[in-house]
Amino acid sequence: MKANKPLLLGILTSLCLVSCAKESLPEVAIFIYDSQDTFMLSLQESIQKKLSGKFASSLSYAERNQVQQTLAAISAIEGGADALVINLVDRLSAGALIEKAYQEEVPIVFANRKPLMSDLDPEKKSDYASWVKENCFYVGSYPLYEGATQSEIVDSFFGGPEGFAASSYDKNGDGIVQVAVMKGEQGHQDAEERTMACLQKLEELGYSYQLVATAYGNWERTAAFAETSKFPLDEIELLYSNNDDMALGVIDFLKTLLPGGNGFISESFFPIVGVDATPAGRAAVDDGNMIGTVINDAAIQSEWIGYLLSELLLSEELPPVTANVVREGNYFYVEGGIYSSF
Repeated sequence: MKANKPLLLGILTSLCLVSCAKESLPEVAIFIYDSQDTFMLSLQESIQKKLSGKFASSLSYAERNQVQQTLAAISAIEGGADALVINLVDRLSAGALIEKAYQEEVPIVFANRKPLMSDLDPEKKSDYASWVKENCFYVGSYPLYEGATQSEIVDSFFGGPEGFAASSYDKNGDGIVQVAVMKGEQGHQDAEERTMACLQKLEELGYSYQLVATAYGNWERTAAFAETSKFPLDEIELLYSNNDDMALGVIDFLKTLLPGGNGFISESFFPIVGVDATPAGRAAVDDGNMIGTVINDAAIQSEWIGYLLSELLLSEELPPVTANVVREGNYFYVEGGIYSSF
């Protein structure tokens, strides 16, 4: 037995070193606003994959309850987390969370729901303002790009204003596009900016349009289904959806009006264009029920969240921004691309 003690000690020492190495990984607490949001689930999974092996991570869902999220985030800050990644329920809560993080010197990377500029770039010169500018960042999609790109998809589909006017999609023959918008959430910056950008770009491309219906689908398929039942369907000639899940809800409702649920939505009703390019959204494009969707690039967003955490916690240098990443101060916006059937 004595002869085996050095071997046993060696094994135990190796196990201890491995265990200690794992325990020494910086801890990142991740907070997601809702466990049912298709895109956010893909982003969360991508973030965790990027952090694996370099950081330890925990995960918390708020189920759209900001109080619950705030309490969980404070608990993580006080419990020794080295950094937080927060997909806010309510963007107006960012300031309070940053103040708490400042007290414990815990950096925050906000994801997908953008804090106010005054939260990430305090105007008043102080130790607090300096700390925020060095330790708090935002990474997300670029809603102005996504809205404009939706209209580029529409333009390609119609073949220009003349193409629309000469087509059966101009139901009343007035040459004006009657538009409906399924918006994500009241007060959400992505919903407002995507909507503004798609309509502005449509006009820039030479189309005259009339907004005949808008509704808030709260990013949810079932909510969009219910809201579509209130739309003046005979008047609508084009529908923009702020995300794919809501576009699918619109399609689900329209299918209930088709004999046997069969037929192409764009031909039977009107063209629909979404945002996110989720697997279900891409399938709807492939099936001919959506004319296209704008890619919301979870892979690149999670990559930049990882870069920022590596800079904040491991003192690694940030790489240069690439062509599809726009940096404005502490805000990093990721442009995607187009997924369409034509």
